[in-house]
Amino acid sequence: MEAVGLERAHLVGHSMGGYIAAVLAARRPEIMRRLVLVAPAGVPTGRSMHGHLLPLLRAGRYMTPGFLPVLARDALRTGPVTLLGAAREILAEDVRGHLRGIRAPTLLVWGVGIP
Repeated sequence: MEAVGLERAHLVGHSMGGYIAAVLAARRPEIMRRLVLVAPAGVPTGRSMHGHLLPLLRAGRYMTPGFLPVLARDALRTGPVTLLGAAREILAEDVRGHLRGIRAPTLLVWGVGIP
């Protein structure tokens, strides 16, 4: 935002982007107009990484077929070690400590897991 001269903005973040948006909104409330968090990462669920895997695989049934090659290419380019490390790190984060610092009007979108 600073690089392009944007003083304030509306921000939408999903998953890890939601975590990043929430932390940014808490740390720099003066730059945030409104915030939308869609199933943000960093909300402890009590599930292990393996506990997240099955719902993720089930959700794949609803994926647009054209998205699968993009997902596979990104996963292969990232590599299994980096991908696993990133997943562990984001599952270990806890965004709740940042929530009190958010001053912008915020919409939280959260859904029930796909059966």
